[in-house]
Amino acid sequence: MSIQQPKALAKNVATVFNKTLLLSAGAGFLAGMRSMMPAAFLSYYFSATHDFYIPKPFKFLTSSKAPLITTALAAGEVIADKLPFTPDRINTGRLVGRAVSGAFAGAAIHRVKQENVMAGVIAGAAGAIASSYIFYYARTKGRKKAKAAPLSAAFTEDALAIGLGVAIIAAFKNA
Repeated sequence: MSIQQPKALAKNVATVFNKTLLLSAGAGFLAGMRSMMPAAFLSYYFSATHDFYIPKPFKFLTSSKAPLITTALAAGEVIADKLPFTPDRINTGRLVGRAVSGAFAGAAIHRVKQENVMAGVIAGAAGAIASSYIFYYARTKGRKKAKAAPLSAAFTEDALAIGLGVAIIAAFKNA
């Protein structure tokens, strides 16, 4: 193992931090789309790998039951999202819930990567709030302009959310 020059060391630290920050923002973005999906994806990954230490309060995500519970919650949300009486995601209560989900996912990612947890909380919450508004307007205004059926827009968002979740876990393995 060689000793790195201060500039090289600073660059490496910044690169790792930025990757972790982007992962947290991405998990938050996913929470804005489907609030339970970050927990579902993280629980599958954390329960299947033993490559690193998972500290409290995120330890429950490593249990064998966590993926089943979080996936059931995510599936329920995917179904409920299609119902006509489901409130808008940008209603205060739902927006706060999505921000909390994003903050939790960001905190978990930063804690596992031994980075500043508050940065993960902020990145996750910000990503969730941003994508809540982006996908709300895409599903309401954009769908009308494209003359798309409401369910087609919802299923497209589901596919994007699943793809983003898979991408986050793949990137997490390499960060």
